Amino acid sequence: MREAERRYRKIRSVDAAIKCGAICLTSTSGRSSSVATLQSHHQGLFLLPGFLSKDEQEQYISLALTSWNEPPHRRNFEADGRASDTTPSLLFNTYVSGEQKREGGVLSLNDLTWSTLGRHYDWTNRSYPPSSTFWHSPLPEDIHKLVTKVVDAVRLETTSSRIIDSRELVSEELVTNTEGVNTIRSTDDIDDLPFSPQTVIVNYYTATSATGSKFPMGAHRDDLESAIKSPVVSVSLGCSCVFLLEKESDPTSEPTALVLRSGDALLLSGKSRLSLHGVSVVFKKCEPGECTLEESEEEGYCTRCGSLDLFGRESSDVNIDALKRYIKDHRINVNARQVD
Repeated sequence: MREAERRYRKIRSVDAAIKCGAICLTSTSGRSSSVATLQSHHQGLFLLPGFLSKDEQEQYISLALTSWNEPPHRRNFEADGRASDTTPSLLFNTYVSGEQKREGGVLSLNDLTWSTLGRHYDWTNRSYPPSSTFWHSPLPEDIHKLVTKVVDAVRLETTSSRIIDSRELVSEELVTNTEGVNTIRSTDDIDDLPFSPQTVIVNYYTATSATGSKFPMGAHRDDLESAIKSPVVSVSLGCSCVFLLEKESDPTSEPTALVLRSGDALLLSGKSRLSLHGVSVVFKKCEPGECTLEESEEEGYCTRCGSLDLFGRESSDVNIDALKRYIKDHRINVNARQVD
């Protein structure tokens, strides 16, 4: 895993990542709920490419920067792990005004790396204390709806026996190694997927720089929840990334590298639920006019940076301009799980 992390860390484009062995899937035209699996090495892994529409992506990005990152939810700069103040910090307002660095104690979006909603994790003791003894915040209805929508889509695809040809999902323009990409064949591919989201972590990644020394998210296992039969749900927004996942069939071999793009969803259940995984690199969006769109798509993903032209419409709204400015070099990941 570490060698793969170092190798992908040096890559600066999606097409280069694919040449290095990464898999990139696209949804079929008109099908927003396509599901693919990699069952030969990852039992319980489900990929939903292009799961969210462009409008939905913009909606959730806006919520992630204006609502989900505000008190009473915890952020990475709450030193003792508890939200001591429920007064809004208005990080996005500060960003809109052009203040991007911490000066005189003022926080900005550049200080934000994660926000926790719902049941809060105690990072010091590496546990989920009872809500009655540790800080918690309500899980917003909009984020609850988002993550349960992913699980419902997988349940629907697997129980309706709709066969999905993986060749329809794979962009031949982008993918060079599709071996092992399978279709969903039966309900035996999944458990009942019990899922009642109790905690959500919203991660805010900065695009990888040429001089950066840290991985966006080092390899780890999500193994501290007692409800391990319940899946981990992940939704990607903004910049694309390379997600590495160890092969549960052979953990010592080369991990699987997946390109995750804005609007993609991923579900880890079964044996894959406890697999080692991490984000090795986040690709900055191309400068205006440099994107190379996929064939047959007027407003599709760029084959170089993997990004969509989000918030690209003409607008005099300073908030829209700020959202577009932020998302050109940031990735937002929403991941949810059931604790007990």
